Amino acid sequence: NAESRFPDVHADVFLWSLLHEIGHSETIDDLEDETENLCREIKVHLYDNNLPIENIHEIYFNCPDEVAATDWAGEYLMSHSKEITVFWNKLQPLIERFYKINGVEK
Repeated sequence: NAESRFPDVHADVFLWSLLHEIGHSETIDDLEDETENLCREIKVHLYDNNLPIENIHEIYFNCPDEVAATDWAGEYLMSHSKEITVFWNKLQPLIERFYKINGVEK
């Protein structure tokens, strides 16, 4: 979803995910309470209808809170590319080390 919405941003999926989650905390105050409640309700009942996974993903990632978090992450990646490169060059070896220590297969 993020890659299709931000085709010019080339970042590792871990980095996208991390910044997306930070985006939730950065955008939460921008959402109206009603919107936030609607997103919560949609997510709670998303798996109740036996929808194909593609439909579930489409609904989930188009919830306003998810769109806001992804937009924040994509915009941050585009506007802070130098800082992100420095950050990623420090973080990636630590992630690799974590995977190795814990036997995580890539």
